[in-house]
Amino acid sequence: MEAKEFNKIAYDSLMDIHKHIFEQLKYAETKNHILLTINIAIIVMFIRYFFMVENKFDLFYWWYVTNFSFFVLPVYFILKAFFPKLNNAEKQQASNTENINIYFFEQIKSLSSLQYLKIVKTAIGIKRTTNKRQLCNLSNQIVVLSDITSSKHFYYKKAFNSFIIASGFFIVSYILTIGVL
Repeated sequence: MEAKEFNKIAYDSLMDIHKHIFEQLKYAETKNHILLTINIAIIVMFIRYFFMVENKFDLFYWWYVTNFSFFVLPVYFILKAFFPKLNNAEKQQASNTENINIYFFEQIKSLSSLQYLKIVKTAIGIKRTTNKRQLCNLSNQIVVLSDITSSKHFYYKKAFNSFIIASGFFIVSYILTIGVL
């Protein structure tokens, strides 16, 4: 094969990987938006309740205020996911790269772009290319995008767990409140 054919194969492979990771990023964004919408709706309901209650010195009122504060934490994590760290500085070379999945963003994020490019070339059977700068730039974009995607998934998990805990706490306190009334 000619070098141009190797260039096209390498570039197409990297673009496929980029598209795959970009889809994962969109998926993470969608999950964060849905969870944010649910949390904002709950917070609005709490705020409406706060303004409707006439007796602000009631114990149950303050119990609900406490529950309300637990729903702020998931919003914090989601907002943190919306501002990922954008750093394309080269990372240190990873030591064990034998079992790296070239499509999985969690494994890609720990690699340097040159190391990742070398792994991809080996995986698709390309020995040499002439468009090294273009491929290095694309592999750098894939590594950075993998890091951003990983960060968004990480904060989504934190936000979701916080939301579940806040919801459970609210449901338990609501049941206890009904039982007391």
